[in-house]
Amino acid sequence: MIKIAKDRPGRLQFGLWLGLRLVRGFFHSGMEQQEIFALVKKCLVEEFEIPAEKIRPEASLFETLGLDSIDALDMIALLESRMNIEINEQELKKMRTVQHIVDYLKAHLPAPAL
Repeated sequence: MIKIAKDRPGRLQFGLWLGLRLVRGFFHSGMEQQEIFALVKKCLVEEFEIPAEKIRPEASLFETLGLDSIDALDMIALLESRMNIEINEQELKKMRTVQHIVDYLKAHLPAPAL
């Protein structure tokens, strides 16, 4: 049981704060590469019906996974909305593998609000 000092918010406020911290903190730069990879993989499997076994960090988005340029844009838009991030257009052009996406997200996810 968590005891809250008098100078801290009440239990309800603390619960709301903690809930927001957990939700907002889920997508932040402190995420591990494996967690980000799992999210990207889930997106590719669910939205583009790519077999999970084909999705590896070194997999080419176009040759290995069979995405076309429209699919890649759709995937980026989906990741932007799910992770509350904007991907720079110049950087987008450099992304050729799953690992490129994971690295970009790892470097650019917002820090959690305290």
